[in-house]
Amino acid sequence: MATGKVDLYEDLSCSVCLDVFKDPVILECGHNFCRSCIDKAWKEKEIASCPECRTEWPVKKYTINRVLAKMLEKARVIQEDMKGEKPQQDQKRHCALEPQQCLEHKEPLKLFCQEDESLICVICMVSQKHAGHTFLPLLEAVSMFQNKLKEISSPLELKLKGTKVLENQQQQMISDFQNKSLRLEQHITSEFAKLHRLLQDKEQSLIEQLKKETAGSLGKMKDNLKDINVKHCIIQDQLTDIQLTLQLEDPVKLLREFRDHEKRCMQSLKEDVLPDVIRGNCDNSREMYNYFLHHDDWNAWKCNMRTVPSPLTLDPDTAHAKLILSKDLTSVRYDSVRQDLSDSPKRFDYYISVLGKEGFNSGRHYWEVEVKNKTEWDVGVTRQSSNRKGCFEMNAKHGYWIMMLRNGNKYIAEDSSSVDLNLTVKPQRIGVYLDYEGGEVSLSNADNMSHIYTFTDKFTERIYPYFCPCFNYEGNNAVPMKLVHLKL
Repeated sequence: MATGKVDLYEDLSCSVCLDVFKDPVILECGHNFCRSCIDKAWKEKEIASCPECRTEWPVKKYTINRVLAKMLEKARVIQEDMKGEKPQQDQKRHCALEPQQCLEHKEPLKLFCQEDESLICVICMVSQKHAGHTFLPLLEAVSMFQNKLKEISSPLELKLKGTKVLENQQQQMISDFQNKSLRLEQHITSEFAKLHRLLQDKEQSLIEQLKKETAGSLGKMKDNLKDINVKHCIIQDQLTDIQLTLQLEDPVKLLREFRDHEKRCMQSLKEDVLPDVIRGNCDNSREMYNYFLHHDDWNAWKCNMRTVPSPLTLDPDTAHAKLILSKDLTSVRYDSVRQDLSDSPKRFDYYISVLGKEGFNSGRHYWEVEVKNKTEWDVGVTRQSSNRKGCFEMNAKHGYWIMMLRNGNKYIAEDSSSVDLNLTVKPQRIGVYLDYEGGEVSLSNADNMSHIYTFTDKFTERIYPYFCPCFNYEGNNAVPMKLVHLKL
């Protein structure tokens, strides 16, 4: 394109063929090319890269730039319209050159007035209009403004770099989010596949059990039917004989046969008892096959959905000196008398707390804690290295992900800040679900499996169950806190 000409296609050219875009496409880096040009550029390359900025991608991918295509079409129409206005354009171009001279004195513009911030000629400089003003030579003024533009551009360049960093971070977050969503989708599919297998196995088991019981009952019923048929035939034969005897015309013969028939019939009525009808037991076993109403089967469901430690016990080496643990290490209660125990680094010395003996550094785990009739308690998890000495804020910031009850009706989740939990139903058992890789600790009402609160974090060390039965306020909180061992 000729220098000095106004051409609407000036910024709409492909950097490869140097011609106006044809079927424009845009790469992930933001640069545009003709579709055929980028196809040729990538044809013999194993790794795709931008011909302009050299950014590389593992996959050869571009998107049709429909917006640019529309702009090209509009530019083509405007360009055609402008061809008919060439005289007007020449006139404008002439006017654009005129300001190189002073319009008033027709002298070259060689000076810059700093007060008026305008270009002037030497005659203007001595005129009354610019009396007392300061002036700079044209090139010196240009240099000054160039320096100012450079000063302005420096922070813009820094800001541009900042936007590039943000762009990369956002792209990475989008990628991470998409990957996490995909992993969650795979996790959901995997979990429901387990449940489907559980249902299918249970269905087959129940059907096989039903078939077995049906076959046994049908066998007895069919055998009984055979006996009934035999009895029926015998009685039918006896009645036929009697009917034939009644038709005899010889009185002597009738009397002789009468005695035989009477004797056989009386013996048959006396000895042959008709069998009872046998009923199948499907109606009696209906409850057995009403699978979804079975509490034991619901427990099996629950346990298949969440891995249950078996058994989960308390660690006496971590228990506060005023806590009493049961012999089987499955329940804990507060006692006002301090026991004489060694001051182990693992033992709590301020908070009335105890940890589970089993810790977890992978996988998904679920356990339940009975808190029935208690007015205060704490339940949750903590990391292995968390502080257990003295008074400190026991929350997620310090490695404690716990839920607590206070004053009999106030439920709180100790996240990075305290969160009030508005529960309409008072839980008698608290379910704790730990997904180590997923970075989640979920608490639920184990009575109806309703969700209460979920903590999210990144776990990098072993995680232990945490329990606190709290103080005994004149007998109002004396009942122990118990671990519930689910029966599979």
